[in-house]
Amino acid sequence: MDKRTLLLLVFIIFLQPQLTLGKDNIQADIPFSTAIALEKARNMTQADKRSQAIDLLETFRKKLIETNKQIHPFLLFTLGNYSMEANHIEEATRYYEDCVKNGGDFSPAWLNLAKACYDLEQFNRAGQCFVRGYELETEKRAVLLYYAANAFFSARQYPKAMAVFNRLTKNHTGEIQPSWHELAVHIFLALEQPKNALPHMEYLAQNMDGTARTTWQEALLYQYMELGMDKKALDFVTFLTREYPLEPKWWKGLARFSLDNNKMENAIVAMTLYSFLTPLTDNEKKLMADLYLAAGIPAKAVEHYQDISTPEKRLAVTQNTVIALRQMNLDQKALELLDQVLTTEKISIKLKMLKGDLLFYLEQYQAAETLFETLAPKDNSGHSWLMLGYSRWNLGKIQSARTAMARAATFKQQKKAAARAIKSLK
Repeated sequence: MDKRTLLLLVFIIFLQPQLTLGKDNIQADIPFSTAIALEKARNMTQADKRSQAIDLLETFRKKLIETNKQIHPFLLFTLGNYSMEANHIEEATRYYEDCVKNGGDFSPAWLNLAKACYDLEQFNRAGQCFVRGYELETEKRAVLLYYAANAFFSARQYPKAMAVFNRLTKNHTGEIQPSWHELAVHIFLALEQPKNALPHMEYLAQNMDGTARTTWQEALLYQYMELGMDKKALDFVTFLTREYPLEPKWWKGLARFSLDNNKMENAIVAMTLYSFLTPLTDNEKKLMADLYLAAGIPAKAVEHYQDISTPEKRLAVTQNTVIALRQMNLDQKALELLDQVLTTEKISIKLKMLKGDLLFYLEQYQAAETLFETLAPKDNSGHSWLMLGYSRWNLGKIQSARTAMARAATFKQQKKAAARAIKSLK
């Protein structure tokens, strides 16, 4: 729900004589001259001459000021209504403000002022006016407190919004509309009280219809997981997968929950079922591959890594693909993959070092030495200097091996390994 959700208000126009509203009858004791002016204006509006009606009443109002005569609140109220109809909202606001100063117990004026202030994005004032209009209204409509809470929320006056919403639930327990719970959720989240939002989210997840219900089910599951309520989250996502077994997002939710709780096998099962229901994106293929790799199933990991369609994203998982291939004892295939990748200009030094490590493992020491000689000056980790030393050592180049190890020892990460090697090389 947007913070500025439009309020579905129709501003109130009362022109019928002897209409009693509020604590007193605002139309009582209207001076004869004012009644004549109001009647003329009413006839003009019926003839679709609203601007002329406004001009007539405004001229009459100024004349009353000039002659030091009291302006009846109903004249100001009517001017406000006509101005609202003409979309002159700022003028309407001024008329309504003057009206409530002179006829402060007339609830329609307060409510129309609230609507005008809301339209002008004067949300705090709108909230105050909705509350006052509710207090003065004989009917005491629950929706007015909802509008007030909404306005305070839009003004970022979250404690005020919550106080009004609490008043709403206390005074009108059986009248709360399902959608009103949404406002409570947003207020509690804005107040950083997510646990207090949960009962409202649970209500929405159970009682809303269609896509709205699904949206709130997702939000509720997310909130359970964010709050570390693992049992609630597991029970709920399990219920969702059983209730809606053909809905992919619940299987993905179960996979995420399992992954967050380090239950790789469960995550794989959930993601596999998810993949049966909807094509996997490249990111989801990577997730599946990472899960298989972590679970010690490298063949399936390679399958999913290689199924990634975007070349750039496939390049990004090269290291993990190589790791999976090596777990399968397919070192030569891993080396071939790295050779293919090294043809691109975007290749990282990390992958080049990975190739060097693989060459060394395959006892191709000369090729490893050549590669590490190129990488060492650019490698901020010192790993290339260390591996260059090992490569030269295996080639019998003892003095140059010592030199490389000495350089490696200047890097914190390689210091211990380099020191041991230097000691052995003496």
